[in-house]
Amino acid sequence: RQSLLSPGRAAADVAEALARGERVALVFGPEDRGLNNEEITHCHKLVTIPTDPAASSLNLAQAVLLLLYECAGAVRKRPKVDTQNTEEAHPGGARQVTAAEQERLMESLKDMLLRLDYLHGDNPDYFIMPWRRLFTRAGLRRHEYDALMGLCRQVRHKMG
Repeated sequence: RQSLLSPGRAAADVAEALARGERVALVFGPEDRGLNNEEITHCHKLVTIPTDPAASSLNLAQAVLLLLYECAGAVRKRPKVDTQNTEEAHPGGARQVTAAEQERLMESLKDMLLRLDYLHGDNPDYFIMPWRRLFTRAGLRRHEYDALMGLCRQVRHKMG
């Protein structure tokens, strides 16, 4: 399980990502059960909204409103950054990988680890989750992604 963020902490993270010129998606699940496990595996961070035990859930509109309100406030508090200037928008001069690129990396890594018999076929998606969290926390840059994809290709090639 990933650690759960408060709406305020999540909003600060969203504001930081937007300031770096990154795209952000907020995903909400159905009111009665939230996101399922497979949907959660594609989420980089999880948010929980604390409620009173007597009223333990919010409806979807309330949850969306509360989180977007927090995000808007966090964005307003941040200084403006020129996202056209690569050095300011992307410290170190390289952009972070997109969610689609990270998904391709996870599929490539999973395939490689299955071939190496590091992951077992009974539930590889569960055992790849720590890798997902690691790469999400690392904030991979494009050149790092390219290096890892190259490693996966080379291992698959050597394994036949």
